[in-house]
Amino acid sequence: MLLSIRAHSVLDSSPRPEAATDLGKADFVNGTSTVHIEGTLTLNTVKVRCVTDTELSSLSGNGHLVVLEEAINR
Repeated sequence: MLLSIRAHSVLDSSPRPEAATDLGKADFVNGTSTVHIEGTLTLNTVKVRCVTDTELSSLSGNGHLVVLEEAINR
């Protein structure tokens, strides 16, 4: 997964629901508000969705993983 914040945009290499990432109210110039970012990745052969909320003023926040598929058998 490619995930980076660049002046009001998030690049995510995985398909996602339209409202999954919300940067509409974020003020990157002044470092205010909260951004909500979601993206999918494979972690130890398990497909998961990472969901985060980050406060721009402190760059701190919370996140969690949602299991999308069980472990892939090798």
